[in-house]
Amino acid sequence: MKDLSNYIPDSIQFSLPKAADKFPKQLFEGAKSLEEIEKHLADKFVALNAGPKVVRLLDAYEIQTMRNNYAELMEGDKIKHEAELVKIEADAKLRVKEAKERLQATLTRIDTLVKDVKAGSKEIDLPQETTYRIAVGNHYLFYTWANGKFQLADVCLIPEWERRELFNMQDKNAQAE
Repeated sequence: MKDLSNYIPDSIQFSLPKAADKFPKQLFEGAKSLEEIEKHLADKFVALNAGPKVVRLLDAYEIQTMRNNYAELMEGDKIKHEAELVKIEADAKLRVKEAKERLQATLTRIDTLVKDVKAGSKEIDLPQETTYRIAVGNHYLFYTWANGKFQLADVCLIPEWERRELFNMQDKNAQAE
């Protein structure tokens, strides 16, 4: 099985909510570095570093690799653990319990891979040092530096209790749009 835990696609695309349609998908187009982005942010916005969990779309390589991985699991580990379970059931309840746990872990991994492939996306943690949260109107916009671009990665409503505290920041950010 191929490990995709550290894989980063050549072109990152985020799964954005409908509210994202109101906002630019990329800020500061043409910027060459995160340092340049940070200068623009400091000049035009009140933005804080943030590292939210967002959903990234899977690329063709990831989908194919995950399909290969779950096929390998279904043809190898699943069959092996099922046969092992039949033999162990006669020996002892404790050994039956252990085999069922291994089979369930394999089936859970298969289900997880199948669901990710069908959804065509997966949740990722964005690094706090390259991701910024900007308050605009009633929304937090999360922009991150990825693939040489400062891209919109997520949009969410600002909780009611935070809106009063953010009043001054929102005025400055709305003027910078």
